[in-house]
Amino acid sequence: MGPISPVASPKPEVGVVSVSEAVQIADENDLILAILSLDGDPPVLRLFQEKDYKKHKYEQQKKKRTQQKRSVAKRMGLKELKMGYNIDIHDYSVRLKAARKFLKAGDKVKIMVNLKGRENLYKKQAIELLRRFQNDVGEMATEESKNFQERNIYLVLVPNKIAIQKEQDELNKKDTAIEDSDQSDDQPEESEPVPAQPEESKETETEVSANVGVVSVSEAVQIADENDLILAILSLDGDPPVLRLFQEKDYKKHKYEQQKKKRTQQKRSVAKRMGLKELKMGYNIDIHDYSVRLKAARKFLKAGDKVKIMVNLKGRENLYKKQAIELLRRFQNDVGEMATEESKNFQERNIYLVLVPNKIAIQKEQDELNKKDTAIEDSDQSDDQPEESEPVPAQPEESKETETEVSANV
Repeated sequence: MGPISPVASPKPEVGVVSVSEAVQIADENDLILAILSLDGDPPVLRLFQEKDYKKHKYEQQKKKRTQQKRSVAKRMGLKELKMGYNIDIHDYSVRLKAARKFLKAGDKVKIMVNLKGRENLYKKQAIELLRRFQNDVGEMATEESKNFQERNIYLVLVPNKIAIQKEQDELNKKDTAIEDSDQSDDQPEESEPVPAQPEESKETETEVSANVGVVSVSEAVQIADENDLILAILSLDGDPPVLRLFQEKDYKKHKYEQQKKKRTQQKRSVAKRMGLKELKMGYNIDIHDYSVRLKAARKFLKAGDKVKIMVNLKGRENLYKKQAIELLRRFQNDVGEMATEESKNFQERNIYLVLVPNKIAIQKEQDELNKKDTAIEDSDQSDDQPEESEPVPAQPEESKETETEVSANV
């Protein structure tokens, strides 16, 4: 076990001693041994009486809250967002997203529309644009000031802390519910790594992430036990393996993030197995190319794949977004009941529609085709039986008649 540097309170410094000696001093004098810093070499601990420890803990929490308030006050700046009176949908959505981000961070937002030259004729549209922007931001901001008289009109919004906090609390509740459900599902997994690691490598060295350095597994376990920390494995691939010391709340957060990452990877692997086929079209596609893509979409859906139909609008093609959306809806109707809509995006420049196969409709269509093929085969067999006896008596009579006609002409 490596040495540490405990500081006695209110006595002077004890010096550099081992953890066992520090624990013994605390027990003999009925004191509390607390960690001041794990970053030092050696780590710094301190001996407290019970009332002094409570006071120290309260002061640390108060200091932390003060620092958080100061950091918020420093961040409370004024962010400017400029727009034209004829801004397109994509650029508008980008600025709206940025405004919400700034307001959540505690900053004011100033939205400006500069009217140059004859653009002053469109001041009414510019004012309506600012009002629309304010409505889209919603309750998370309130109006502080405005200027609709000059050429450069603007509107200043300040964050509504109550609404933002309410929204944040709802998100936290959802995250907590998800975390609790994940922990309840994963309870049997917690007992797997605890007995396995010390038995596998009792004498091997391990890199413990908390600035402890390279120590043996037994020493790492001892440090965790003595400091009431949780020792978790980060990586067994390195040489030496990497472990980390967590407080209980930090370990829960770390575990939740790992489980979330694992679920994301599983979803991606499922998405890879169930292929996603992309078909791109222009808003003014001709009939031949349209039919080719429709045929390909039906083929992919019958094979069990999803189909994503995309229309990319570049530059001024964004003016034809309505025609592009109508094209996608027409494509969906032409595909028919063999597919259902999974998702869509008609807001951005690259609009798309994702269709998933309707297995019941596809199976029904396949059964009808099989019945038709069976009926055609049966009818062919019944039609071929009488045809074999017909030409035998017919041919001689026809030949006789033709012979008489020829002789008469002669």
